[in-house]
Amino acid sequence: MNYIKNILWIALIGFSLIALSGCQNAQMASQEALSATGNSETQQDEAIAAAQASADAAAIKANEAFQAAQTAKRVADRAVEMANQNQAALRALNDKIDRMFETISRK
Repeated sequence: MNYIKNILWIALIGFSLIALSGCQNAQMASQEALSATGNSETQQDEAIAAAQASADAAAIKANEAFQAAQTAKRVADRAVEMANQNQAALRALNDKIDRMFETISRK
């Protein structure tokens, strides 16, 4: 009877040790999961920061392209104005030449 009692105590202690180690393994697994999640959150934060930096760079390039387009539009408008002025000046010069020839023709 003492022999069975000792075996039961040893079995009880053994199961307790196994249960405690199982709990400890669960805690360690939980800590590993938290650290992995922390790394994952860090990686997500880094990915978000990289995406934000990329979006900022794209916005800066778009702004530069818009500024370049505005400058090109101003240059084109100025060229149209100058072409109109030149055309008006040529018409005026042509009219002056025509009047000069009419005057010469009369004499």
